Formats: sequence, structure tokens, C-alpha cells
Amino acid sequence: SSLENQLEFHYTDDGKGFDVGKTLDSNTIGINSINSRVNFLNGSIILDSSPGKGTSYIIRIPMIT
Repeated sequence: SSLENQLEFHYTDDGKGFDVGKTLDSNTIGINSINSRVNFLNGSIILDSSPGKGTSYIIRIPMIT
């Protein structure tokens, strides 16, 4: 869908970060909860993090018109 018809949310922190692959494989409640909600809204999520580097999310949700 076009960018005008999407809600885009950016979140970034400078915290301790984590290994994305290991975290996704471990079925953590926090990450699964975010993914579940974004999927329910037919959205997409981009997650970037690494130990010592903080975390960033870009979440896109299509707008209902």
C-alpha cells in the first residue's frame, strides 16, 4: 500500500540492546506481543538491535479508509 495510507511509528533507544536472532528464537513474551499486535493490524515491523547498541523499531500499519 502507498505510504500516505499508512501509520508509521519509529522507536529508538540507546539501551543495552540484544541479539535479535536469539531473542526471536527464544519466544520472548515482549517481542511476540508486539509482533502479534502488528500482525493483527496487517502491519509490518522492522527490528534492529545488537548488544550494547540499543534497539530500534519501525512499525507500519495500513490505515483503514
